Amino acid sequence: MPLLKTNKDLERHAGEIYTYANFYNFQDEFWNACMDFKVVERQAIDEGYVISIADNSRNRATKRKVIYNPSTHEAYCSCKMFECEGFPCCHTLCVLMGKVLRELPSYYVMNRLTKMAGSKSIFDVNGIILEECSQMEHED
Repeated sequence: MPLLKTNKDLERHAGEIYTYANFYNFQDEFWNACMDFKVVERQAIDEGYVISIADNSRNRATKRKVIYNPSTHEAYCSCKMFECEGFPCCHTLCVLMGKVLRELPSYYVMNRLTKMAGSKSIFDVNGIILEECSQMEHED
């Protein structure tokens, strides 16, 4: 288990599922969400909320918009970090922390970033197996 900076369940869960390198990338975003970002505005829309997140570090006046669906816990941030890198940004994590979740929603867990990435088969877009899962054999 990697070294945690907080006692938050989301950070603990990320430490259990992500590889060390990916966990520390996640942890940087999580720490920023805890320390430097806060919700400043919330507006109801059809499927949830548009939430404005302000960056309070170094007197920046930047804001990001996060569209959040409370029924699925999916959030789409204007920074697009999740779409580019595969783990949630500090803006999204700021919203998720306010929901007191014990685990990251499965939507945010990209298999390629996890410790179990090599243990699942790889399929093409038509569902044909490209590579069988790698199985570790245990000797007794």
